[in-house]
Amino acid sequence: MFEEFTDREIRDTLELMYAISYSDNEISEEEIAVLVNVASILNVSTDDWNPNTIDLDFLLKRIGEMEYNKVVKIIIFIAQLSMFDGTFSENELDLILPIAAVRDISNNQLIKIVENALNGDELTDFDKIISFALVLKAMYVDGMVSSEEMEYLKDIKIRYGLPDDYSDSRLVENFEWVLRMMKTYSTKKLEILFEEVIRVLIADNEFHDEEVSFLVYISSIFNLEEKLENILKKCMGVQL
Repeated sequence: MFEEFTDREIRDTLELMYAISYSDNEISEEEIAVLVNVASILNVSTDDWNPNTIDLDFLLKRIGEMEYNKVVKIIIFIAQLSMFDGTFSENELDLILPIAAVRDISNNQLIKIVENALNGDELTDFDKIISFALVLKAMYVDGMVSSEEMEYLKDIKIRYGLPDDYSDSRLVENFEWVLRMMKTYSTKKLEILFEEVIRVLIADNEFHDEEVSFLVYISSIFNLEEKLENILKKCMGVQL
């Protein structure tokens, strides 16, 4: 997560995210939960965060000195973070536009960047946080976690660039936040998340009733019931 960023760029990025989340004079529980998670992942202290002491003009100048691909990554994460609490305020949008402007990204290009991120076939850094919470929730639905499932979870952490001791309990406890964010995803993106969940559940070669019920329940929310069988077959290596 943000692997190619320097320590200073990570700090600037997180402070910018915090300032934008607070731009409407109120930061939601959901936004705080994600920011604290990201700070934990990147080993950044949040003790001295204060929206009144963050110099946005200075931060935007520093962001403008970053490479184009890093600025795009920041834009995507902030846009998804702003959607996470179910509202995307005008103040939040007004502060994303200057980030794009520092690298001469037009409003139309900005919209396309965000749309491609939501509809693409690769997980964004924000998606990885959502996917991890979804996987963790699924693992515990039957009240048991096998050693094979834990090994798969370690593999996910490696692939997602998460620390060994990372835990996403806040999002698991407030799972409705995760489901609400998933509603912004395309069918293609949802299928990627479902595959991740199924692979962890079948890691121990067992499929318990509670796990099946969980998959059916989640698929019904996102109208994926008809696709669920094929996703299962794909994950199990069955020829379609």
